[in-house]
Amino acid sequence: MYVWDETTASRELQEIASYCLRHLQNVTTQSHVIEYSDILWKITSQQVIDHKFLLFGNSYLPNDADFDIIEMALRKKNFLYISQDYYDVTGRCRKNNKFILHEMKRENFISEKNLQNAIQKCMRKNTNGEKLYWLKICWMRFCKSALYTILYKISMEDIKFKTLDLSPIYQERSLKFKRIALAPLYNDARSITHEKYKDMEQLLSYTPLVHQEYFKKLPHKEYK
Repeated sequence: MYVWDETTASRELQEIASYCLRHLQNVTTQSHVIEYSDILWKITSQQVIDHKFLLFGNSYLPNDADFDIIEMALRKKNFLYISQDYYDVTGRCRKNNKFILHEMKRENFISEKNLQNAIQKCMRKNTNGEKLYWLKICWMRFCKSALYTILYKISMEDIKFKTLDLSPIYQERSLKFKRIALAPLYNDARSITHEKYKDMEQLLSYTPLVHQEYFKKLPHKEYK
């Protein structure tokens, strides 16, 4: 399980892609990995990666039950002040098969803008000349043996994958693809809103002294 707080990163697409990438970098013994998500993420040591998107209203995953366990454990704790308190509860809420937490740091989040800019013109039609509708895709497959190809389906049925070809048109472009850098997504800590910071200030009198300095030093936006 990958965790971070609001001052480290947001919860947008690039943040999700960042922890997927980190997880794939940590998985070194499997050759075929399947990921499930309800949103629209570099081949690492795996040979095949399948990314399947949940069908709205028809999908239930084991992690849904995991989150229920975490919520129940949090309700039993009367004192939760900082992010680490939540991490501690999450790590101890199961007696067996405990959750393994990986705290994401700011440097773990990367921007994929350079990659998107390099391939966006290739992502409009498949190899059959059919227009690509990204929101209809249910299943994407990435193969290490075909680095410039995305296989996809718009159904979970046992039908043939369609192909999206990202191959460089010119040899010079091929070399450029290999040099694409994934820049840091954040250079500084994220600021919470002025309103949220003021609310926290008002609650400081109910907060133990040992934690008050943490809240006082939170990066925040100034009132305008």
